[in-house]
Amino acid sequence: MARPNFIVIGVNKAGTSTLYRHLRAHPEIGASDRKELRYFTPLRWGEPIESMASYEANYIGIEDLPVRIDVSPSYLHGGDVLASAIEAELPDARIGVILREPSARCVSYFRFQVLTGSVAPDASFSDYLDRCASLSQSELASKAEHPYWGLWGGCYAHFLEPWLERFGDDLGVFFFDDLHRDSARFAGDVVRWLGLDPAPVLGAGNYVENRSFSPRSPALNQAARRINHTFESLWRRHPELKAKLRHAYHRLNEQDDGFVITGRDQALMEEYFAPWNQRLGEMLFDSRPELALPSWLVKDWTTTT
Repeated sequence: MARPNFIVIGVNKAGTSTLYRHLRAHPEIGASDRKELRYFTPLRWGEPIESMASYEANYIGIEDLPVRIDVSPSYLHGGDVLASAIEAELPDARIGVILREPSARCVSYFRFQVLTGSVAPDASFSDYLDRCASLSQSELASKAEHPYWGLWGGCYAHFLEPWLERFGDDLGVFFFDDLHRDSARFAGDVVRWLGLDPAPVLGAGNYVENRSFSPRSPALNQAARRINHTFESLWRRHPELKAKLRHAYHRLNEQDDGFVITGRDQALMEEYFAPWNQRLGEMLFDSRPELALPSWLVKDWTTTT
């Protein structure tokens, strides 16, 4: 039985759903009906994984396609535990990761956790940041605190290093900045990196999947999420139907909550992420000098090193 050979490991709230929709439209790329299989994720929390046969079952019928994908953005944060497991079980796999400016991702992650009910609907962003910053490393290692990974989850250099060491040139680093500008062109770049013809995805148009928002009715939102999960395989086969229903739902239940980032919160995030961004920039500048870094990673040292 076939296993995936292209694994998108992250990050959450960086456009992985949009990339998944583009990739599954390519005739030479096979994808399971469910986007996030999360087969290896339990290892992150010290839990056992299911049999490999259960994982392989997601790829029945697409064994002959040259590329088979698993888009599970929770993998990156599993660090070397997940990297070593994937290296052992999927020795021919290539790895992709999309990185997003960590402050913007933190805001999106917070809003998503509120949207899903993992963080109280009346929680302020300031209180959320304080809670994130107060957690110790041992507390962050608990699955129960995962909703509060808004800050720690943006320290990409810490998590990416073991993946780079294990997969080397078989790990592709991409940036949300490029996806946000032109999702079809971005997907084309990923497809080209995989050694396939990008033409089938370049003409698909641009769209955004899984955007965080503030609902008028949390109860209606929870019902919509259950429906979305129940019929996920249907939506994947008929994305145009999902797009129409999603548009109608957002018109019905989306509201402008006047969300504003205070100067204090912006300063807190910038101070927290600054050393990690520098470390990441240096890491990528040294290991991938040909990579065009986004503005949030381009610092004075890149021109003087």
